[in-house]
Amino acid sequence: MNYALEPVSHVRYSLGALIGLPIAALVFGILGLILAVSVVKVIKNVIAENGDADAFADGVIWGGGALIPLAISAAVFVGAWWPFDWEYHQWRPVRGEVAQIDSRMLSDGDKGMSQMFVVRYAQDTNEYRCDDSRCAAVKPGDVLELTCKRAWQWTGTPGRECQFVETVRR
Repeated sequence: MNYALEPVSHVRYSLGALIGLPIAALVFGILGLILAVSVVKVIKNVIAENGDADAFADGVIWGGGALIPLAISAAVFVGAWWPFDWEYHQWRPVRGEVAQIDSRMLSDGDKGMSQMFVVRYAQDTNEYRCDDSRCAAVKPGDVLELTCKRAWQWTGTPGRECQFVETVRR
């Protein structure tokens, strides 16, 4: 039986997408509302012929007080959500016959090493990174199911980081 690379179940969104987006929307909504109310207050006092200087100053203070956290929140959101592509924030299941599996040792940056496995499926040119030790037992010809999401690399080609789901021995 020849297994081609295929999705085996529905896509699951990462926790950043499920929790982070609603929180970001709430923060932006609250700060935007404060900013809008402050702008309306300033405009109202400027238009009024006998505008109160203290009310004008309060509006500017509230507006500036909302604008700074809004800008900081926007910067945090952009940094956390980069790159702006759903593929980097979804776990996508893949299943297929393993053509090749290799092991690589990587420095963890703190005087230690970690082992990862690189899986290539038959009929697929992509490489999939499996950080699970159960991938050590997978042999070429086995049918392996992983759930993967794209991993952004600033100076290289984005890859796929995967979690082990199951394997079927041949």
